[in-house]
Parts: sequence; C-alpha cells; structure tokens
Amino acid sequence: TNLIKILLSIELIKEEEDERKNTILDIIEFEENKFCISCWDGTIKIMELYDNNKKYKIVQILPDHNNFVNCLKMLNFFKNEMVMASSSTGSIVILWKYENDKFNKFREIKLNTNDDDPEIFSQIESLEESVKYQELIGGDFHRKKIFFCNLPEIKKYEAIDINVNRCIRALKIIGNGEFLIVAGDEISIVKLENKSILMQIKYDNCEFNCVFQKQNGNLLITEYGNICKIREFRFNNEKLLLEDISIK
Repeated sequence: TNLIKILLSIELIKEEEDERKNTILDIIEFEENKFCISCWDGTIKIMELYDNNKKYKIVQILPDHNNFVNCLKMLNFFKNEMVMASSSTGSIVILWKYENDKFNKFREIKLNTNDDDPEIFSQIESLEESVKYQELIGGDFHRKKIFFCNLPEIKKYEAIDINVNRCIRALKIIGNGEFLIVAGDEISIVKLENKSILMQIKYDNCEFNCVFQKQNGNLLITEYGNICKIREFRFNNEKLLLEDISIK
C-alpha cells in the first residue's frame, strides 16, 4: 500500500438520486490522457485530463444505450480507424468510430435469438475480439450464451449456449487466438475454430469475475466477491488442459 499514491480523485456524476447510477463499470484509455468511461446511468463519458493531470473535463457524452453500459473494447480489426465497441443490459452492442476528435455511432446490433425467453433479463457483460477469426464476441451474463459477431458485418452473428449453471462474467482469448476462456460460476474453454466447448471446471459456491494472462502464459482468475483470492492456472495447449496450480 505504500507504493500507491492517489494522483487525482474526481466525481463524474453528481446529480443522480439513485446512488447505483454513480457507478463506473468500465474504463479505457484511447489516447494519452483521454478516457472512455462506461456508467450505470446508461451513458459513455469521454474524459480528458489536463494541467499535468490535475484537472479534467468531460468532452463528450454518448447517450445511445438505454441501460447499464457494462463493457468497452477497442477493436484491432479496423486497422486504419479507431473503433470502440460497447455493450449494455438489453443485449445491445454499439460500434463507435472516432473521427474529428469525437466518437460517432455507426453500427448497432441487438444480440438475441428466436428461442430467447423475453422474461429472462439480458445483459451483455463482457466483450472480446478474435483478430484471427475476425469476430467480436459477447458474453450474456443471464442468458448464459456466447455471441459471435462477424467483423466487419456485425449484424451477422451466431450464438452458442455455454451450459453453465448461473452466469457468464468475463471472456479472454488465449493460445495464439485459438481458444476462449469463459469465466462465471464455471471456467470453460471454447475452441474458436468450430465453437466447441472443450472442458469446464467448477468449484462449489464460487464464481469467477476476471481473467488476466501473465507474461509466462499462465492465467490469473479472480473470485467474484473475494478480493483476496486469485487462482492461477497453467494452460496446456497440446493436451488442452487447464491446470489449477495455486491460490494466491
């Protein structure tokens, strides 16, 4: 804790009566000192720091989502353009193009299937990009489905049921772009070439919330609601195994 120093503390939403709407759900830096911040109030706020990072200003607000904006993702597919994907509750994914110092909406898709139960609360909580297979991948928290959207024709997509008990929280592509880790109340490995589920690992009374890949290739996967517990896994590409090697 002695290594951490607070450089700037700011309030981005000040007038909401519902405290939950003050929650920031995701943040990414797209240029030096410029950030996209997704919020529970259904907006994406574009923020710029200045005066040696001591001050900030909101330079743009993107209001097109109707509900919580859960995830932001800069896409590498559009090599000569800066394009961001955002996902929200209600199965909505929007693509934004950065031009003339502002983001403009240029594509939108509602991720659902004909057999979806309208009574089930839909929430695209996580996004990942497969550069190798040119797909934007979305994980639906409640419907327990993974959506694969063709890039650049994002309106073309397919869905697979990941067959977990409760939820999907995080996605991470590993193994030279060949495999997808899905974290929720189970940890699943999906082979992207044929969209097949290779294996699933379950721990009693445990949900997983975040996946990070270390430089040595091992995966750190955090437990939801437990800030002190991180499991480390070794992925064996040849034998297609995910080995639990330690708890930190």
